[in-house]
Amino acid sequence: MRRRLGIGIIGAGMIANSHAKIYSQIKGVKVIAVADIDEGKAKAFAKEHKVKYTFRDWRDLLSMDEVDAVSICLPVYLHAPATVDSLRAGKHVLCEKPMARNASEAEEMVEEAKRSGKKLMVYYRSRFSPEARRAKEVIDSGELGRIYFVRCIGHRWRGRPGFDEGMKAFGSWFMKKELAGGGTMMDLGGYSIDLVLGLLGFPEVDSVSCSMYQEIDKEKAIAAGVDVEELAVGYIRLKDGGAIWIESSFAVNVPDPGGVFFFGSKAGMRLSPLTIYKDRDGKPEEVLVDIPKDRKAAGYWNPQEHFVDCILQDKPIQISSGEEALVVTRIQEAMYRSAELGGEVRL
Repeated sequence: MRRRLGIGIIGAGMIANSHAKIYSQIKGVKVIAVADIDEGKAKAFAKEHKVKYTFRDWRDLLSMDEVDAVSICLPVYLHAPATVDSLRAGKHVLCEKPMARNASEAEEMVEEAKRSGKKLMVYYRSRFSPEARRAKEVIDSGELGRIYFVRCIGHRWRGRPGFDEGMKAFGSWFMKKELAGGGTMMDLGGYSIDLVLGLLGFPEVDSVSCSMYQEIDKEKAIAAGVDVEELAVGYIRLKDGGAIWIESSFAVNVPDPGGVFFFGSKAGMRLSPLTIYKDRDGKPEEVLVDIPKDRKAAGYWNPQEHFVDCILQDKPIQISSGEEALVVTRIQEAMYRSAELGGEVRL
């Protein structure tokens, strides 16, 4: 009989708690070690989640034979080095999003996964929602016809990590380009890019255009060391002629009109609540799509469950693999280049 799958968690901050709680609900899986440079934080985390071993250096955690896989829950600038070290140590990796600060770091992570033969997955969780899984089924059925445009909008009124009230629990590194790789397009925008491309089957991207802004509380933000955008507006042109529009913000002065809308030749669709829009004799008809109440019975897993299953069954990561996340990172990098240049950037 195979022993339980041993999990190590690198980083003991807020998001690490979520990883530990979900792992605790998966049969045959046990979080056995945590590493954090803040020893007190690591010990507090270990006590709360009943984790046996604590370390200050992730390399000590990686030396444990009992650890089969790791969740990397560190600031973005540490994603690449921690992932590469983990893969070289023979561990499977589930890395928090965004994958890395830039495409070069992301490429190194993917190449190391190939060399090591270990699984690499990035924690873009949007495609695991019941709505997204059901939407994928609708799209693949052809009910919408040719999807030629997708609009994806998500705004926060005041949600700058580590800066705005209500977001103080998040690290201030989120708002520093050298540490985070960018602002809202790197953080929240990555969810949108992964979600839409994933539901469309990752079509090839031709070019991107993007504008970025840091305007609200500007003097206060600059004084606090904030050097990333709070609003990004991006346009992705696909090689098949389709297009994707993304609005993403940490802070704006308008209410959030958010939503993800798919424009199809036969019908349209909104992701939440999952609704299909059809023409009936020249008039619009709205049809709410049923969402399975039993997520697992419908085969809708969460990221950790998918990660564990792919390890145990020795099969490729199907959703948010390292290769897919690399595509997302390349698009994000091109978005920042476009904003700097003030023009379209081809991939």
